[in-house]
Amino acid sequence: MAEPLSDGSAKTSDSSAKASDSGAKASDSGAKTIDSFADIPVDIEAHFEDRMMDLREVLAITPGTVIPLNRPAGETLRVYVGNVLLASAEVIVIEDRLALRITEFEARR
Repeated sequence: MAEPLSDGSAKTSDSSAKASDSGAKASDSGAKTIDSFADIPVDIEAHFEDRMMDLREVLAITPGTVIPLNRPAGETLRVYVGNVLLASAEVIVIEDRLALRITEFEARR
């Protein structure tokens, strides 16, 4: 509680100062909790397309088999973290390696 002083200012009691300190500590501990999860590995998947194939077709796959997709070249892919849709991305090439460039994050629901 604030106590008025003779010069018109107010002095904060120790109990309210402790309360505000504990609030700061709580927010710091929340940040530390989130930081403690930051190094946990998660699976990231880029989905080109889901395609149904007959078992006969799957059994006929050999090295060099081409499986045509309906997705046009240059169309964005869906990027998942775990099973949660995270973003859309385009495939790019960096020094002879494929990479993904995030184009748009999906809205959280």
